[in-house]
Amino acid sequence: MESNITVKKFSVPAWLRLTLISLVAAVSLAGTNLLTKDIIALHASEHTQMVMAALVPGASSFVKQTLAADSPLQNLTVAKKGDDTLAYIATSVKQGYAGPIEILTAVDTNHVVLGISVGGSEFAETAGLGSLAKEEPFTSQYIGLSAPITLSKEGGDNTIDAISGATITSTAVTDGVNESIAAIKEAEQK
Repeated sequence: MESNITVKKFSVPAWLRLTLISLVAAVSLAGTNLLTKDIIALHASEHTQMVMAALVPGASSFVKQTLAADSPLQNLTVAKKGDDTLAYIATSVKQGYAGPIEILTAVDTNHVVLGISVGGSEFAETAGLGSLAKEEPFTSQYIGLSAPITLSKEGGDNTIDAISGATITSTAVTDGVNESIAAIKEAEQK
């Protein structure tokens, strides 16, 4: 005996499948973010502490200062040894060629640069060009200088050599250092 029964297959429309997949992915990403954001913030804070200790090696403590609402700085920290102020460390963010560049500038009490650190979590400058701003040959040029610092191909007092092919990045870092020094001077007067 032959059966004439036709079985229809149920199929989920493609748009519904894609919607479900997208929803699962979004919930998974949101959950991962909730679970890891505090850990990421802790690691970033620890990294900043290590950078500040490297910029001001003799400091025994770092005291974060309260900034005015209109301050161009992200953070201002006083590096101390006991009760004595050794240096100020300012964090500024400037727009580079490929995105924001975070610059930590350490200056002594005479506003002379002790060192800088370039980078940040969103640092995305071009590899082999702008990314060289993070490296010691570039950052060490700032040590011993005071504001205003300028870019120069010839050298001279208070000048640094720009990275060839990365003038926008070099300018952003130099502007960040100058801005930090000016903001530190202004904060001292208050």
